Amino acid sequence: MMEFPSFRKIEHADVYYKIIDTNSFVELKKMGKYYFEEEFIAQIYPDKLRIQEMLMEEKPFQKISQLEYESIHLEWSKNLTKSSF
Repeated sequence: MMEFPSFRKIEHADVYYKIIDTNSFVELKKMGKYYFEEEFIAQIYPDKLRIQEMLMEEKPFQKISQLEYESIHLEWSKNLTKSSF
């Protein structure tokens, strides 16, 4: 049984995930000098499949600790642009 929230990152990229449940996640992403925080709710099959890939730790997704995710969030928090999908 999977525990939520669960945390992942993309190998070799500044992209971090907090997976809320099998249908939603929060993505933290750094692109150049810009920082984004996006809440995402999967409504179509390809999006739900992406969340399953994250949970199964398929490449390029790697499991990280809650502490690692929260420290990145804290470090980036002053610069985050927030949105939701």
